Amino acid sequence: MCDERIAHAAKRAGAELIEDAAVTAVRLQENWTIRCKDGRRFSARCLIAADGAKSKIARMLDVVTTGATSAASRQYIKGGTHNFKSDGVLLYPPYAIPGYVAFFRHSNGDIDLGCYLLPGGKVPPTKLKALLQTEVVNDPFVREVLGDQAEPLEPPGISPLRLGGERRTSGERFLVLGDAAGQTDPLTGEGIHTAMIAAKIAARVLHEAFAEGDLSARRLDAYHGAWMNAFGRDFRISAASGRAVSRFPILLDTAAIAAQRHGASFMDDFGAAMTGVKPKSLFLSPRMALPLGAALLRLSLSRRAPHYAAGPHAEPGNGLSFAENALRAP
Repeated sequence: MCDERIAHAAKRAGAELIEDAAVTAVRLQENWTIRCKDGRRFSARCLIAADGAKSKIARMLDVVTTGATSAASRQYIKGGTHNFKSDGVLLYPPYAIPGYVAFFRHSNGDIDLGCYLLPGGKVPPTKLKALLQTEVVNDPFVREVLGDQAEPLEPPGISPLRLGGERRTSGERFLVLGDAAGQTDPLTGEGIHTAMIAAKIAARVLHEAFAEGDLSARRLDAYHGAWMNAFGRDFRISAASGRAVSRFPILLDTAAIAAQRHGASFMDDFGAAMTGVKPKSLFLSPRMALPLGAALLRLSLSRRAPHYAAGPHAEPGNGLSFAENALRAP
């Protein structure tokens, strides 16, 4: 797993990795005291809550007060037992919009089948398990990809997501990071890239704060401002885009048609904006807005408003996603 590899990479770089230490209580006096379920105690000058969307630590300290707002599932399928030929595909079926169903190939041939439920759709995130057992398993495109010989390597796993960024992510000798801080894009449900950016910012701010001997809430608030400037403000655009997609699914087909006509250069920019590598304001630039606008006009004139994004083997509305089209575009 990615997080496991990151943890062991940090260990190789000199960090002390302590495993099987479920935190039950934290308390700040002169330093932080961290108590674990098995009775162990640790002391630290600064505490970082990177404990996932539910964030027991941040909620315990009232720095984060909201619950998770979305959910995602994941299931690995053994390589060689499925019919998947691409590197990655996103499907936007009616039951998931503005969320989606995704396939991603790993280097060993295994694929990851995931479903992301985002706010504003027909199905609330709390119903994701039921959705997997009904709509997803019977989706004709999912069945086509999996075929009759697919071997799951695990049951579907479901995780909560916290989207859009928290208003407060720092305090006295304290930072909140990653899913715990809601550093996940409301349009895509993806947060690895943004969490890594936030981690670099946190490391820089803490390095400077330790050097200055100042770990006050006011000093560490620089972390919150920095990650908001880096990507947090983009989340507002993402949330608005998700609402627009939910109301007007034709926008997904617009992206597919623009990708088919403009190929890899268009999708490079599209992918960079969707994943947070570039700001969402890129969609307003002429090189993105003009192809998307032309495709929308073409679809509107033809009076087609399908629910699925187009793929390489089907007309708009009847195929797979613009993601697969991008991978196969010349």
